[in-house]
Amino acid sequence: PKDLVGIPWRFALAMQDDCWWLRQDIIWHKPNPMPESVTDRCTKSHEYIFLMTKSERYFFDADAIKEPALTDNRAREKNNGESAVDTKLRGFGSHCGTVDGARNKRSVWTIATAPFSEAHFATFPPALPELCIKAGCPVGGTVLDPFSGAGTTALVADRLQRNAIG
Repeated sequence: PKDLVGIPWRFALAMQDDCWWLRQDIIWHKPNPMPESVTDRCTKSHEYIFLMTKSERYFFDADAIKEPALTDNRAREKNNGESAVDTKLRGFGSHCGTVDGARNKRSVWTIATAPFSEAHFATFPPALPELCIKAGCPVGGTVLDPFSGAGTTALVADRLQRNAIG
């Protein structure tokens, strides 16, 4: 009863056993998690998202989900003006080695939960499946959501001109 079951990881490992490729685990950090009245562990404020594919080569549009790069001035502000960051950034220009001021998306995504009055309390905020769909499915492609729940992923897929199976 007090033992963590680990369903997300058990699912990912079962998918690997079924010939899927587990390419990445992504942490969905929730800055506004559901309160828990626990006293013998920390309140959970994250969930796992798994990037799974059916083959070694697959569609992935990294440009579609790029994020702003940290500039020299922003890095300096975050580190209270210390020059250690300047040393690390030396030679990389004002956008840390990027040409367009953007960088590859990181593996921890901070996205607040969002209410959805017509469904249960554990729906995804639309911004979450939007990132996954933009990165992993071309326009006109098909998104598979095996858990489907409130259908948020299908709604977002439709808005982004993708098909969806729930």
